[in-house]
Amino acid sequence: MKLYYMETMNPRKVRATAKYLRSPIEYIPIDRVPGGLKGAEYMAINPNGRAPVLVDGELKLWESAAIMMHLAIQAKDDLWPLSDPARQVEIVRWLSNSILVDILRRDDHASRNGEKQ
Repeated sequence: MKLYYMETMNPRKVRATAKYLRSPIEYIPIDRVPGGLKGAEYMAINPNGRAPVLVDGELKLWESAAIMMHLAIQAKDDLWPLSDPARQVEIVRWLSNSILVDILRRDDHASRNGEKQ
């Protein structure tokens, strides 16, 4: 597996999860990819042009929550409880809340700095 990342919050969450699970990952800083996030090489992997992205064989997976779930499933770890759908729903609820908080923080930062979304 390869994880393309930057030193920002969502890639850090994925890296922490991968480290906890001892996932066999090759870490690739996006600044080492020609053109960075918007370069043709990276855009071929992730057309959203955002980080992080995990490449696992033919699978190209972006969005930190989805990547963390995939890593836990691959590791057969209880971070994603395969036999407990109720806990899975609870985990998705908290991950969704985290995503909403990230969006609100980004929008607040942009509005305070006169940036357009």
